[in-house]
Amino acid sequence: MSILSVIFLQFFSLLSVTSDFKPGYDDYFMEAAQWINSNTPEDSVIITDWSYGHFFASEAHRPVAFDGRLAYIETLPIRGYWYDHRLDPEIPTTARDYWINLALTTDNPILAENTFKMLATSGDQAYLLLNNYTHNKTRSYTILHSILAVDKETAYNILKENGLSDEKAEKVLEYTHPGTTRPFIVVIVDEMATRIKTPTTNQPITYVDNGGRPYSIIRDGSEEIIDKKSSFSMIIIGNRTLIVDKNYRNSLLVKFLAGENVGDFIKVFENQKIRIYIGGG
Repeated sequence: MSILSVIFLQFFSLLSVTSDFKPGYDDYFMEAAQWINSNTPEDSVIITDWSYGHFFASEAHRPVAFDGRLAYIETLPIRGYWYDHRLDPEIPTTARDYWINLALTTDNPILAENTFKMLATSGDQAYLLLNNYTHNKTRSYTILHSILAVDKETAYNILKENGLSDEKAEKVLEYTHPGTTRPFIVVIVDEMATRIKTPTTNQPITYVDNGGRPYSIIRDGSEEIIDKKSSFSMIIIGNRTLIVDKNYRNSLLVKFLAGENVGDFIKVFENQKIRIYIGGG
C-alpha cells in the first residue's frame, strides 16, 4: 500500500509540473522563421536573445549573432571537441551579450544600429582589437561606446584624441563603421521584456512587482507624468502593460515591443508574439 501511495504521489507531482510547462517554441516562432527564410538575403545575420539562437539558425537557415553554445566562456574547456583547434578562444566572448543588451536598452538608435552592424559584419573583432591596443578593457569599452554612438568621421577624431595612430584608428573603424555592411535583422520576442538586462546592473529593465504610483504612463507614444519620485513607468501595449524602470522607458526594446519604428529601424513582420525589424543601409 505504501508503494502505491508513493507512485500516486509521484504521478500527481509530475502532473502538476507538466501542467505548468510551456513550450519553448511554437507556431509563432515557426511563422517568423519561415518569413525570414523567404524574405531576407541568405547572408542576413539574426540578432536576438541568445536563447532563441539555435532555433532560428535551424529553422530560418540564417546565421545568428548569438546562441547558447558559443556565447559563453564556460564552453572553452570543451570547444576542442567541436571546433577546429585554430579557433580563437576569445571568439565569441560574453562581451557579445553585453553589446546586444546595450543596443536594446539604449534610447539612441544610432548607437544601436552601429552596434548591430558591428556584430553582424565583424563580430568581436572591434573590442578585441581595442583591447590589444589599450591593454585596458575598461578604457576600450569607454572608447567603443563613444564611437558607436556617432558617425565615422566623428569616431575617427575620438580615436585620435585617445592616442591611437592613424593606422590603428582606421583599422578599428573597419570593424565599427564598415564601408560594406552585412545585412541584419532584429527579432524581438515578447519574453525578451524579462530577459534583456541593463548593461550596468545586469537586471531586467522590467519589474515583476510594481507597488505604488508610477513615474509615468505611456500609451500610443504619449507620456503622462504621474509621480516624479517614482522609479518605474507603465507602458500600455495593446491589452497588456509593461512595468519598466523609468530610466529605460524610451529604450529601443520597449519601442520594439510596442511595434514602433525607431530611427532607421523598420518593422517588417509581426505576429502575436514576435516582431522583426531591419535597420538602415
